[in-house]
Amino acid sequence: MKFFTFYEPCAHVIIEDFLDDQTNKNFVDLARKLKPYTGPNKTYGPEGNENIIKHSDISNMNIWLGDLNECKDELLVNKSIELTNVLEKRIWETDIREIFYSMNDSLFKMYQLSNYSSFLLSWYEKNDYFKYHADDISSITGNYLFNDNIIEGGDFCLAHIPAAHDKSTKKGGEKFKNSIKRIPFKNNSIIFFPGAAFHGVSEILLGTRFSIQYWASCFTSHDRGVAENTKLGGFGDIARALDSNE
Repeated sequence: MKFFTFYEPCAHVIIEDFLDDQTNKNFVDLARKLKPYTGPNKTYGPEGNENIIKHSDISNMNIWLGDLNECKDELLVNKSIELTNVLEKRIWETDIREIFYSMNDSLFKMYQLSNYSSFLLSWYEKNDYFKYHADDISSITGNYLFNDNIIEGGDFCLAHIPAAHDKSTKKGGEKFKNSIKRIPFKNNSIIFFPGAAFHGVSEILLGTRFSIQYWASCFTSHDRGVAENTKLGGFGDIARALDSNE
């Protein structure tokens, strides 16, 4: 494992060789088997209202790994649960948490208080992309990258966290343009960054790009109830992941 910490355009961490080779290959196999169940990306409002992201902003296909109700293959569903548990356990192992603490960044420190999580599998093929956007979350987002083929394009693009009263920090503004950082795709790597920062994926020119977005937050009992009433489902058990690493 190798890790790199950065503070521009916002605090973020890149960790390479994140999972062992076999687990990495297992994720590729899972992604390919789940392809028939993927669809347009969905987001959920504060009261669990479902929204479809505009096609002009995104062209890839996705599936919430807790929303596999249409999959009747019990072995595949169980494999998805097993692998997401492995990924989450790795994220919360002591060496990774120490990296978060070393950032000396308030968001990364608060990340340790998370008690709820979810996983979104994304599938990008040639000409797919995701325009700049910010997640509706005030915590850290993890983006695990994996594939088994030669890929061109599909860079992860990261900008700053926009300032509410500075138009130049909005999409298209001068400060926004000057802050963009392109991170080339690298198999079996994971990027942790503030979800409120602008980010996107450049167009795929060749190959297939898989990623799993991991969100962990500190939810109140009301938030938890709303989440459980959406179609997201399948939230990870961070407490279990932490206990298993003690």
